[in-house]
Amino acid sequence: MVRSAVTLFVKDEVQDIVGWIAWHFSIGFEKIFIYDDHSTDGTYELCKLFSKFYNVEVIRTDSKIQNFYWRQADSYKKACRAAIGKFDWICFLDGDEYISLEKDVNISAFLERFSDFNGIALSWRMYGSSGRVVKSKAPTYEAYTYHCQMDLEDCELGKVFIRPESFTFNYGNPHHFTLHDEKYANAWAKPIDLSQKPTHEIIWENACVNHYIVRSMQDFVEKVSKRINSNMTDSDGYWQYFNRNELQTLPNEFFVQKARKMIDFIKRESVKKFLSQGYVAQLAERMPAESKSLLYRLRTAHNATFTLERHSSKVVQDFGNKAGDEVVCVIYENNKNICYFLILTDNDVSTKRFYFEANDCMQSSIAFRVYPSDGLYAFQSLESQHFMACIPEALGGSLVVDRDSVNDWEKFRLEPIERGEVFFSADPTLVHDEKSFAKFIAENNGYFSYGDFLIAWNNMDISSQKKILSSEAGRIISWL
Repeated sequence: MVRSAVTLFVKDEVQDIVGWIAWHFSIGFEKIFIYDDHSTDGTYELCKLFSKFYNVEVIRTDSKIQNFYWRQADSYKKACRAAIGKFDWICFLDGDEYISLEKDVNISAFLERFSDFNGIALSWRMYGSSGRVVKSKAPTYEAYTYHCQMDLEDCELGKVFIRPESFTFNYGNPHHFTLHDEKYANAWAKPIDLSQKPTHEIIWENACVNHYIVRSMQDFVEKVSKRINSNMTDSDGYWQYFNRNELQTLPNEFFVQKARKMIDFIKRESVKKFLSQGYVAQLAERMPAESKSLLYRLRTAHNATFTLERHSSKVVQDFGNKAGDEVVCVIYENNKNICYFLILTDNDVSTKRFYFEANDCMQSSIAFRVYPSDGLYAFQSLESQHFMACIPEALGGSLVVDRDSVNDWEKFRLEPIERGEVFFSADPTLVHDEKSFAKFIAENNGYFSYGDFLIAWNNMDISSQKKILSSEAGRIISWL
């Protein structure tokens, strides 16, 4: 098997760093070298947390080197030296770049084609905002799926794999590493010459580098603010040029699911670390024997269930096609008048924010008031006071929260479901601010579950959340 490593030079990418690491492990890289350029937003702490469970080596860049590009070069050289004799190939990426395999089942299968070469040049594929204005909590590769056409000249650049022992350590730029007896190939395993210039024919077949250069408008504004003195003076022109959304390419679902398992695991570990540092508290590892809170699947009058629309944040009806993750609800034993809707993945409770059509609320758990009715149940929004309704598929199949009264389409069956490690044991309904959140943690220490924690967090007002996230302990969960 071909052994490969990837190097990341990064600063202040707390929102996306876990997804970046998980994606590159999911496609088969054996090791990730991370050179953190003195992040202050929690990126470094998350990388260190990841390194406790996966083959990640985290190093702070040399602060004595004042020039950004020299620090980057120094980091790449150190990673390459560390890879000699251990890995057949190593590549070098930024935090907004993701290797995309278009055909192969893993990175080793792709690299096996290049036994006669010591360098591989992959083209960029530039992704736009996909119409997003604010940052997404979803992994980058799921949130942004629209990209440019192949006529964008900037895609002639990209990033490279090299055999570490071939590197001359004469570093020029991240698009071309000077090699001994240089033999570069493109993604088709055809020889190319990068000695005169780092550009090459644009190829997305087999493999390429997805470059999420703008992401959301909020991401872009923050990028401009950081680099305002670094050739970013025409920020509006930059946005118009790179915000390209002509074509859509969805990520490979096999890799998405592999990455999601890692992401869900690190989410739990992040919460555990936050609780241990900020509150000297811990989660319950298994359901307490006395807990009677239940998780339910909703069934409509026409036998549909709830699901998250794929590559969206909207809850829709599932008429049997199982389009996305299931949306379920939990009702606590001591408070049966309130239920909390949330997303259930194959692995865990999701922290992805979602919404119901015509309901003014978007977060990872949404509370509704529950009304029993002849063995069925109706659900009323706490925001609008309207009831939830599910329209039959023949009439459009919409799921909306806009009804003033309850009839057949506003009534649902509740089907109890069990999901092993996913359980709920401590009712967080009284949580509304930082003080009540701290009280909930203290009174239920060792008893409340991961799901209880997420609901309690969502019940807090925004100002309390921001205050906690700005603390040293809170940075580790700021990406959830």
